[in-house]
Amino acid sequence: MGSHSKVAGLPDLTDEKIWVGNPSNRPVEEDKPAEGDMGLSYYGTVTTYTDTTHFKASALAGFGDDFFKGYFVYVVRDAGGAGAAPQFEQVEILDYTSSDGTFQHDAFTTPLAEDDEILIVLLPVAVGDVGISETPMAGASTERSTSFGDVYIKVKEVRIRRNGDYRCKWEQWGMWVGEPNSRIYVNGGGVGNHHTVEATETWENEVEDVSNLVKGDLLQLYFKQYSTQLYKVKNFEVCGTPNPYHPKVTMD
Repeated sequence: MGSHSKVAGLPDLTDEKIWVGNPSNRPVEEDKPAEGDMGLSYYGTVTTYTDTTHFKASALAGFGDDFFKGYFVYVVRDAGGAGAAPQFEQVEILDYTSSDGTFQHDAFTTPLAEDDEILIVLLPVAVGDVGISETPMAGASTERSTSFGDVYIKVKEVRIRRNGDYRCKWEQWGMWVGEPNSRIYVNGGGVGNHHTVEATETWENEVEDVSNLVKGDLLQLYFKQYSTQLYKVKNFEVCGTPNPYHPKVTMD
């Protein structure tokens, strides 16, 4: 192999021992990277478990408030040594307090514990925008019905976490044929077609593609009843090409 030159601002990894994943390959203590800056990732340990969505990593304090917002926290090793959850899980970081290294994050399937080993990882570097796909990325399955009359109300909502185009799918049911029943909204404004009931008292599948969404947009499903007739929706799904930034359900 040829020689290399160090890129300014990035760590020199020529002699680093790189390790991932399998606990059987876990390095001895002297081979592990120092806690702190590793370029696109930051290694640390949980020093304080606060609650299911907060922890402190004292070695990662001092980067400036919100510095890690939008990164992911990946659990490299369960402190118990048995490979138990949340080992190998990753969730998005929602907030960061610089003064004491407090991280707020989406919940893991099992809470973190003190001495769990973590990587703070910036994933979007190699991830493109989302495109139309049948692959489900987020779901709000709860059945909702309305009695608010002939006016659209919000019943489903997800927060977009990656720019791109998305496919929305849901089921609707109504007692009156031919009247508008459901519609896709973005940030409180209607953008999709008015979806009408085609058969009485039958669950029908609906699809709508929405383009040019950006991170932070709220993708919503609204619906209404006609006259005094009952209308229902359920199984709202947001689909797109696979990437680690799945939309987050904010109203099920």
